[in-house]
Amino acid sequence: MKKSTLIFSVITLLTFTSVCSAETFYISPTGKDITNGRNEQTPFRTFEHAFSVIRPGDELILLDGIYSIEAETGVISYSDKDRPWSGQPPSGESIGKMTVVRAKNPGMAIVEGGLFLGRSFRKDSYIKIEGIKFLGGGNLYNTSYVTIKNCGFHSIRMSGGAVFFIGTNDHANGNSYNLIEDCWIWGQERIIAGNYRSDNNVWRRVVIRGDGCNSVACTGSGNPNVGFTVYESNNISIQNMIVIDRVLDKGSPYSDFATAQHTEGKYYLGPNEWLGCISLKAPDCGFYFEGDNMDDFTYTLRDIVAWDSRAGNVNIGSRALNSVLENITAGMTGKGQDSIRVSPEAHGGIVRNVIAYKAGRYGVNSSAIPSYCDVYGSNGKRYNQSRGSKGDKAVDPLTGGRIPSLKYLVRIEEGSELKGTGYKGGDYGANVIKRYGVDGTRYGDPGYNVLTDEDLWPWPNEDRIKSDMSSASKRGFCADGTTLTKYIWEYLGNKIPEEIYGKGNEEKNGQ
Repeated sequence: MKKSTLIFSVITLLTFTSVCSAETFYISPTGKDITNGRNEQTPFRTFEHAFSVIRPGDELILLDGIYSIEAETGVISYSDKDRPWSGQPPSGESIGKMTVVRAKNPGMAIVEGGLFLGRSFRKDSYIKIEGIKFLGGGNLYNTSYVTIKNCGFHSIRMSGGAVFFIGTNDHANGNSYNLIEDCWIWGQERIIAGNYRSDNNVWRRVVIRGDGCNSVACTGSGNPNVGFTVYESNNISIQNMIVIDRVLDKGSPYSDFATAQHTEGKYYLGPNEWLGCISLKAPDCGFYFEGDNMDDFTYTLRDIVAWDSRAGNVNIGSRALNSVLENITAGMTGKGQDSIRVSPEAHGGIVRNVIAYKAGRYGVNSSAIPSYCDVYGSNGKRYNQSRGSKGDKAVDPLTGGRIPSLKYLVRIEEGSELKGTGYKGGDYGANVIKRYGVDGTRYGDPGYNVLTDEDLWPWPNEDRIKSDMSSASKRGFCADGTTLTKYIWEYLGNKIPEEIYGKGNEEKNGQ
C-alpha cells in the first residue's frame, strides 16, 4: 500500500469513528430493556440497563412520564437494595463530547427519587443533565465538569440536609468546574442549596425558595436554616441567583445567602463572588457571611438587592479580607437591624455606591470606610464605625427628586439623582437587568463572570418555575395573576414597564 493511501485510510477511519461514536438512546416508564433503545418506539425501561449500554459521549433522552422505584425504572443514582433498577451515567470524554441525559420535552420527565452523581471511588465528569424535574433533590457527590441545565429540584424530607448540594464531607476528592444554570430549587430542608468544600463552580440564574423545616434536624443551636450557602469553598461565582419568599416554620433562622468556614487549617473560604443576586423577604438576614479561615478578597458582592429582611440586609462578619461591596440596594430591615454591616474583625475592603433605606438601626455600620452611599430613614444613626466620606447623600430613593431613583428594585431610573452620580460616574444602588456570565461558560472561561448585554427579564423558565413551586405553596410570586418577573418588578408598587414583556403580552404587563 502506498504511503499516501495509508494516511488517507487512517484519516478516514478516524473521521468515521469520530462521527459514529456518539449515539442517541431513549428511555420511557413504558419501555422494555429487551429493545435496542435507539428510537422512541423501542425505548429502554430502566436507568440501570440504559447506563450499562450507552458509552461516553452518548445521549439518553427521557420520554414523558414519571420515573421511580415504584415504576420499576429506577432513578439516576447508584443502585442498592433501596434503589433497584437505578444507575449513574458514564462520564463523557471532554467538554466537546459530554454524556447527555435530557428530557425530550422539558419538565415532562419527572424523576421521583432525586439525582446522585459520583461515588467516593468514582468521579463522574463531562456529564450534562437537562430539562428534568427531580422530586427528591440532588447531589453532585464526586464530580467535575458537570452541567445541570433547566432542571427543577424539590425535597420535603426535613432531614437537616439540603435539597440540592455540590460536595460532601465523606471524601476529599473535590467537586470542581461544575455549572448549575437556569435551575430552580425549593422544598423543606434546613439548606435549600449549597456548595461545600467544592471549588471553581458557577451557579447561574438559579431561583431558590424554602418552604419551612420543623424537624429536630432543622431546629435548635447548630442547625441554622439557609437558602443558599457557600461553605469552606473558594472560587465560587454566584450569578443572578434569587432567594425569594423563604419561610422558616419552626426552623432556626439564619439567612437567605450564607457562608461558613470552621475547619481549622484547611478549606479556606474565598475568593467568592455574588453578582446580580436578589434576596427578597428573608425571614432572617438577606446576606449573612461568616467564617474563620479567609483568603484575600473573601467576598465580592456587586449589583446586589436585599429588601424586606427581618434581620439585616447584608452582614459581613468575622475575618473577611478586602471584601468588595459595590452597587448594593438594601432596604427595610427588622427592628434593631442594620442595612449594611461590615464587622470590626474584617480587614480592608470597599463599600461604595450603596442605597441603605429605612434600616431598623444603622444604615451603614462598616469598618471599611464607605463612600458614595445614600443613607435614608435609618431608625438609629446613619453611619456607625466609619462615617461616609465622599458622595454622602440622604435622598429618599422611592420618592425624592423630580424622578424617584427606585421605582423598581432592580434598576436605578434615568434622570434620577442617584443615576450616574456615584463612584466614577456609576449609579448608587444595584442594576439587575442584564445577565452575568456568558451562557455555558465555567469558572475561568473567557466571559464566565462578565456583565453581558443579554436581557435578564423576563426570567427564563418562569412559567415552569411557578407551576412547580405552586404545587407546594401559592404564596408570593406563585399567587394567581402574577409571575416571578412581575412580582419582583412591581414589588415597590409601580406597574411593570411594558418593554419587559413587550407588546402583545397585555396580561403579563398588567393591562
